[in-house]
Amino acid sequence: MQNTITISLIVTAVVAIYWWTNRQGNNATIVSPGVTLLKNNVVFAILGYVCGAMFLGLIVLVGFVGLGKGDDFWYSIVSLAVFMPSAGFGCFYCLAYYRRHRVELTETGLTVFNAWGESKSGAWTDIKSADFSSLMNEIRLYTKDGRRLRISSLLYGLDVFRAELAKHHPYLVQRTLRP
Repeated sequence: MQNTITISLIVTAVVAIYWWTNRQGNNATIVSPGVTLLKNNVVFAILGYVCGAMFLGLIVLVGFVGLGKGDDFWYSIVSLAVFMPSAGFGCFYCLAYYRRHRVELTETGLTVFNAWGESKSGAWTDIKSADFSSLMNEIRLYTKDGRRLRISSLLYGLDVFRAELAKHHPYLVQRTLRP
């Protein structure tokens, strides 16, 4: 019974996230005339804060409970060696991804910023192919010179992106949709 409830809650949460994201499809931000910004989904900020709470919770847990004695000591050390860096990196990466991953659309092209703030640009005329990665949940645009622009499928304003892509490459729009 408990497993059924847990699975039901997880499925409900995933469906709610996808529903919310799809509902926000037209919510792009116009930052200046001719420049539209696609922002990241708030889910990444929430996930980052949850990972940060787990990281701090592990520190507090070790402070109150201790590491144990004998075999428990080594199990504790190995567990902390795995979970502390994972939770810390998860917190840092999710918050950086939320704050920095964005797409700027213009009439001539687009610029994609990754989680580390690095950017890749491509002109609409240079785009030769596109696909959707179900594994990474992202849209990939390939340019004529071999660069790959990776866009999260959870960004707010993807309908605006697809409309702009349709102006220049209408045959690629279908390839950017979830299968």
